[in-house]
Amino acid sequence: GKATDRLSRALEDIEAIEKRLKINDALTSLSGLTMLERHKATRKIGVTVKRLIYFSLSRNKKI
Repeated sequence: GKATDRLSRALEDIEAIEKRLKINDALTSLSGLTMLERHKATRKIGVTVKRLIYFSLSRNKKI
């Protein structure tokens, strides 16, 4: 139902935030990147991963 869908989306959001934090931590350890560059890289990496997952799904499993 709707409550289950909302809970599922909330858990996905939490997982996404945790993953972005890990990526940002890894990028912080690299020298020479500004905060803005880290932010852009984190967003780009996240979008790329989502695209890879989406396109790797079989056609009938895509939402």
